[in-house]
Amino acid sequence: MHQTVLINGKSIIITNKPWYDLPVDGLVLSANNRLDLRGASGLAGWLGNACPEMHDNIQLKLMNLEPIKGRGLTYGNGLTVGDGPDGKSVIHAVTVDYDHYAVSNKYASIASVAAATEFAILEARKHNFRSIGFALMCRRGHASEFLPENMARNQLPLVQLQTIFGMLAASDNKHPEKVYLTTYNFKIKELELEDNDLLKSELSRLVKLYGSCCDKQHFE
Repeated sequence: MHQTVLINGKSIIITNKPWYDLPVDGLVLSANNRLDLRGASGLAGWLGNACPEMHDNIQLKLMNLEPIKGRGLTYGNGLTVGDGPDGKSVIHAVTVDYDHYAVSNKYASIASVAAATEFAILEARKHNFRSIGFALMCRRGHASEFLPENMARNQLPLVQLQTIFGMLAASDNKHPEKVYLTTYNFKIKELELEDNDLLKSELSRLVKLYGSCCDKQHFE
């Protein structure tokens, strides 16, 4: 079950395939500012178990990237490493900041999701990735200090899709040629279907608004 839009010669594909099975050069992970995998939940925790050496590799590289020792990275930044699932690269794009001055717990918002999405696409261009794959970002209430959780769970996927659409429409860079956005939810299939319908509806709306940059739509 997927929908494809060809925009400016590049494809956006809404799918419900598992994130780690997406046929891409680079998987995009919604990361925390410390790039922690060990003890993490969600896809970060899965990745830490599936690729146990990745955590130490990341932490060594992080020391040369963080602006202040021990601070980690700010949102809209991250790190791309190899040796991910099935040999894929992984783009660790920071969406959640546990050390942000403005909040008591953790910072995640519309701004951080948009910035992380932009970072991932720029990394794909930097590394000449022909294809990258996103899961839905910040779906477990991380944005609760900025949006009610029931709003965040609908708003943040739309922000991801709108950012992807805009960046592909605006650039003549041929990479990435394909961008996957998966709604896969192994626990709650009803939510997977809701998210799929939400994103397909938004993608159709974007095509109607900016049809001049869209070549065609395909549904399966």
